[in-house]
Amino acid sequence: AATARDQEDAADPDQAERDGMSRNSSTLISVRSEEDTITVAVRTRFEPEDAPTNLAKWLNSDVVEIFFGAVIAVNAIVIGVQIEVDLRFGDGHAAYYICYGLQCLFLMVFVIELTLRMCAERSRMFWRRMPKVDCEESCWTKMVRQLGRIRLEGYFDVAVVVISVTDLWVLAPMTLFARVDADALGNNLQAAATLRILQLLRLARIVRVLRISRELSLLVMGLAMSLKAVFWVFMLLLVVVYIGGLICSVELGRSENVDLQETFGSLFASIYAHFKIITLESWPNICKWAMQENPAWVVYFLGFILITNLTLVNVITGLVMD
Repeated sequence: AATARDQEDAADPDQAERDGMSRNSSTLISVRSEEDTITVAVRTRFEPEDAPTNLAKWLNSDVVEIFFGAVIAVNAIVIGVQIEVDLRFGDGHAAYYICYGLQCLFLMVFVIELTLRMCAERSRMFWRRMPKVDCEESCWTKMVRQLGRIRLEGYFDVAVVVISVTDLWVLAPMTLFARVDADALGNNLQAAATLRILQLLRLARIVRVLRISRELSLLVMGLAMSLKAVFWVFMLLLVVVYIGGLICSVELGRSENVDLQETFGSLFASIYAHFKIITLESWPNICKWAMQENPAWVVYFLGFILITNLTLVNVITGLVMD
């Protein structure tokens, strides 16, 4: 039997919403049989959801999102310029330190943004609000519900900022100090300098641009949805390449022609040659060498190109476009 409060909420849903629909909601389901009508009240409780603050609304506005997207893009360009300067002139060039200073400035902006988001969204930055059901749930169902609450984008932003701080504000000064006084620090600091690969991991922040641009988001979603079908097409393509590699290794691998021995002398070399044929790379030369053994090989290579490059590869393109 429904309680009096549930009956009032069901009778006047507008009043229930004004009193706080986030607390509970009731749905009346009528089941009519030949003899009578049974009304059942199904009750679902939701966690109270705080209204977004003005700071959260400002951070999620289009202007702020575009601003931080532009900062991310410029930061990625500066990282590329710094790497180019390091390769051309070494890390002692003045332009290298200018790029380093700009990256530190960008990092301060990202740290401030992350701090503001954590203050504005609090636990909602890492966990979604999920409804609570009064019925009993299995352990597996509870675990799936808890995993569904996780906001991966929140943890991703924190991880990228921590990596950037470690790289720019910890490892970079240590590396500079190691060049000034290498004897004091020894080989341990030189080993720590190899962690500069973190600089490339900071480029993962570009993924945030996908959340800003709706067109890029739709493109990535469509590509992800087509991966399952594309995977099986790739598997079929791999089977065809493997069979072709076996055939050519057996028939052409022992040829007296040096070029054919290098191309099909082993199974892996033969498979690699077939991948080159799929991309139409050097296939006229390969076909010419094989035709010196037997002119009928032209039929094999033309048929292989028709099956792979003109059929299966275009099937992949069609699946992605669909």
